[in-house]
Amino acid sequence: MKAAAHILLTTSALIAFSVGTAQAADIDNAPGGFSTEMRGSETLSYDSNPLRTVNGSQDLFGSTTSPQLILRYKTPLTKVEADTKVDANFFNHSEFNSVDLHEKLLLSRSNERWTTSIRGIVDYDTTRSSEITNYGLSIPKVRSTRLAAQPQVIFRPDERNAWKLDADVEGTTYDNSAYTDYAIYKISPSYEHSFDQYNKGQISLRAQRYETTSGISQRSDSFGPTLGWTSILSDKLTAHAEAGIQTIEKSGTNQAGTDGVNYVFSGNINYRGAQDTLGLRATRALQPFGNGTETLLTSFSVNERHDINPKLALNGNAVYQIADYDTPPGVNLDSGYTLGGGLSYKIIETVDLNADYKFRNEDLTNTTGSVDQHVVMLGFTIHPAWSKN
Repeated sequence: MKAAAHILLTTSALIAFSVGTAQAADIDNAPGGFSTEMRGSETLSYDSNPLRTVNGSQDLFGSTTSPQLILRYKTPLTKVEADTKVDANFFNHSEFNSVDLHEKLLLSRSNERWTTSIRGIVDYDTTRSSEITNYGLSIPKVRSTRLAAQPQVIFRPDERNAWKLDADVEGTTYDNSAYTDYAIYKISPSYEHSFDQYNKGQISLRAQRYETTSGISQRSDSFGPTLGWTSILSDKLTAHAEAGIQTIEKSGTNQAGTDGVNYVFSGNINYRGAQDTLGLRATRALQPFGNGTETLLTSFSVNERHDINPKLALNGNAVYQIADYDTPPGVNLDSGYTLGGGLSYKIIETVDLNADYKFRNEDLTNTTGSVDQHVVMLGFTIHPAWSKN
């Protein structure tokens, strides 16, 4: 906690100093060398049902201060990046207060044929904001810690072909036994071929293991192939789709006879015009939960941003999720949808004013009634940047 508070104060001071760099070049345009980017936001919020309970919800008012510091080092062959963000949350009910830390690390090295990289992720969060659902629990604050390492190796024998190997090792722990710690291991070799400058195809094999590391003993092993296709349909429109099958074998408490074969998919369509940015996404994939279960979760989402003029923009989004269980799930997510919208007004080049509203409806398994949640947010974002090469 002291370390997080120190990062908060240090980064906030750097952001305040960086406000005077309004005319600095965007960091992505830096030709190389060492560069620094700083951002920050202050958000006031109202939450009608912070614990997402069916009955007896309480109103929550508060603020979130979020400084962010990004350090990059680039050369023609090497990229190193550290992205640190702190969220300091303070509310009218002090039991919800927290200081959370989010860290992303990247180390990448490439040459004409080979690219190797490793990503590291640290999320020191609370279950109220990190979990899809609360499983019918009414605990104001449970600390969640997620650690992940994601290595990747790419070999390109020529301009049109690529062999890839992706892996992922993750562990999530909680400071309350009401939640179940778990680990995930993934590995995925794939082959990619570019048919022309607009179309490329991919075939992959994916293997994954999910296992609990506290509480009840559960294990789930999955394996299967997927086929994918990516197209640049125009200078404004791109599309990607992939689909496959997975064999799933489960073992552990109450898991007898749960082996089977299921289909999985993911796809997205992205449009970027002069005034509109639209994204459509659909996925069906294995999803771990914090109560010792893993299941197939199907999600559909849409995001839209419309720039009315250079200063004012409107945004809207919608998400629908439905879970598919092959064994009795206890209290867990059944289905849910979220609708949201808002506006952003550019006060000056580096400061935006934001106003957003979100409504979530959620049904839980083995529970009567549904969860309704209204969230209203008002705040500003600072995004100056400078680079030193």
